[in-house]
Amino acid sequence: MSNQLNLLLISVYYYNIVIMKKRIITSVVLSLFGVGQLQAQVLPYQNVKLSFEQRVNDLVSRMTLEEKVSQMVDEAPAIPRLGIPEYNWWNECLHGVARAGLATVFPEPIGSAASFDAGLINRIGNATSNEARAKHNEFIRQGKHERYEGLTFWSPNINIFRDPRWGRGMETYGEDPYLTSTIIIWCTVAPNRSDIVLMQQQINMIFWILICLHLRHQYRRVRLFLS
Repeated sequence: MSNQLNLLLISVYYYNIVIMKKRIITSVVLSLFGVGQLQAQVLPYQNVKLSFEQRVNDLVSRMTLEEKVSQMVDEAPAIPRLGIPEYNWWNECLHGVARAGLATVFPEPIGSAASFDAGLINRIGNATSNEARAKHNEFIRQGKHERYEGLTFWSPNINIFRDPRWGRGMETYGEDPYLTSTIIIWCTVAPNRSDIVLMQQQINMIFWILICLHLRHQYRRVRLFLS
């Protein structure tokens, strides 16, 4: 009995020595290398305290030419060495978040534009963006990166409704370039009083761009007709 007890005590003694050695070695390694490595792993593009521009510039500077080209498609592949997950750019919210489960459905743009109420359309845009963000967060939580699960949306449609034979005029805000310009600005930003002057400048700029595109389209139609 005494021999067994002695063996047990000796076993416990050596076990404690081994455990202590492991703890000491682990502590030394962490103190010398662990903390430094953890700090080194936080690269500038991963630092949320930096500006958006700084983070983007840093990330792009680390990408190879092949990696940059790979991101210029609809289904952008992952870049594991930089911690970039795959991403699908295709998503739609023309009049509410589309094809991603249940969501609030608003009128088609041609119907919303008929209200001539830019503030109303701004509220529609805010509600849609809130639902889009919530859905995206849930998809990310589930580790999903498929089509209709991202945070980039093909909206609003800034085309001018020139000809009903096109067949998709309901997706536009109508044939009036000025109304379309106004709606586009109010649909994509959350304005306040300090933004009014800037918004008016943006509206005027988009208005003339759309006018030029419209005139170019009409010129091409006349040229084709005469030829």
